[in-house]
Amino acid sequence: MYNFWQKIKNFRLFSKNSMLAYTVSSSYKQFFLYVIVFIFSYSCFYGYMKLDNIIQEKSQQIVAEFNKRNIFIQNIEYSLIQQKVLLTNVSYKTKENILINNAEIEVLLWKKGLGINLDLFDGTMQGTICIDSIFNLKNLIVDININALAIKKMLALYSNPYIASLGTVTKGTVNTKLHTTIPMQQNRPLIHESNGNIELFVNDSSIKHNIPILKNDTISAINLKGEATWEKQDLKGFHIKANSSVINADFSGTAYINYFQLLATNINVDALVKIDKKDINETFTPKNTLKAINKYGQVKMKITGSLGRPSVNIL
Repeated sequence: MYNFWQKIKNFRLFSKNSMLAYTVSSSYKQFFLYVIVFIFSYSCFYGYMKLDNIIQEKSQQIVAEFNKRNIFIQNIEYSLIQQKVLLTNVSYKTKENILINNAEIEVLLWKKGLGINLDLFDGTMQGTICIDSIFNLKNLIVDININALAIKKMLALYSNPYIASLGTVTKGTVNTKLHTTIPMQQNRPLIHESNGNIELFVNDSSIKHNIPILKNDTISAINLKGEATWEKQDLKGFHIKANSSVINADFSGTAYINYFQLLATNINVDALVKIDKKDINETFTPKNTLKAINKYGQVKMKITGSLGRPSVNIL
């Protein structure tokens, strides 16, 4: 009997000590878990603040480099969590000459690239710039959609005597869809080795021109649609169709692109221009052109040479 009750007593004492040991062990585990969580959280916070300081320094360096090139950025904001950068009021030459009202640049990890969303020239530009491989970069893949950009503001940025001699755009917007693949060499894009396609739409434009054969110095209600495909310097084919208050035209052809001097690009274009004879100034109209307009109400042309010095032959 003694042995039986002694065993019961020993079992209870053992159980009590085991529970106490378990409780102490559990408390130590919770303590160590809290310490690990604290260290991890502090490391993340410290790393975030350190990275934030690095980004601030780099941002200031980037702004300084842009300022040297007469490009001014009023404000830069960024979010490491959302992986976005927001630029406000990007201007050129003077701070009043604002090109981009807002620019949002987002890192797209799943596409290995950047997402772009810009408010510029009273319109928008959205798209992606991606790479084909992180470890062996060979190509940039660019997809851009442009909506309702003001042509007048765009051309004000680019001044060229030849273009200025043709006339001045007084209103109109442009939409564009662009896809291109650009080879990379030593982390530099080789634009002249690119290939891709583009669609262009001009809406409700108006031009004050310097074309002597037209009586009225303004062409209004211009709507244009164009598309082109190229591979390296070879513009394999393009088609442009335009309608307006005075002239309706259809252009198609090929070209050999000079990326370093665009006006030296060689062209080979077939054109059909329809115009009413009441809209032409006969005094300044070449005889062959006048004859075709009076007889057919249209002119067929072959345009060769370069963009800067085209040669026009009436067919």
